[in-house]
Amino acid sequence: MTIGEKIRAVRDAEGIGRAEFSKALNIPKDTLVSVEKGQVKKPNFEMVSSICLLYPQYTHFLIGLPIGKKVTQVIPKKSD
Repeated sequence: MTIGEKIRAVRDAEGIGRAEFSKALNIPKDTLVSVEKGQVKKPNFEMVSSICLLYPQYTHFLIGLPIGKKVTQVIPKKSD
């Protein structure tokens, strides 16, 4: 799973649209779209760290660390 796919999974799991998510991250919506679609392969540190600060339960998932039972980290589940 690419970082863009992971970011999209977090956004979807939280039930947030692109406009609201990009506003929360203080980035242009077009930038978010480019990252999610894989046109930007490596989003900048500020973007990823902002997501981790807003949604700390997804930090390990986003940066590729293992998620164990004793860690308060989760893999996002798609909202209905």
